Amino acid sequence: MPSPDAIAADANFAMIAQAWAIAAQDAAAYLHNVEIIATAAMGMALEALARGATGGDQTQVLRAAQTMVANAEQNLQQICTQAGEALKEFPHAP
Repeated sequence: MPSPDAIAADANFAMIAQAWAIAAQDAAAYLHNVEIIATAAMGMALEALARGATGGDQTQVLRAAQTMVANAEQNLQQICTQAGEALKEFPHAP
């Protein structure tokens, strides 16, 4: 039978792992939402270009949308990396 300390360590590890999993899930949802917004913005900019718009606004919108998605992807990657490192270093029972 495991010792009370081992049981507590395992329970703590499980709670920390769950918290990181929720953080990663939230970051993935954020990425999904940003992709929806970026797709809509890109569609509007491309439509304007297809209709003959010549201003630089459409190009700026396309760049901004790409940057939004790249930042959200980086956010997700950072959170997942931090979660892995934190869980690897967290003391828990074997």
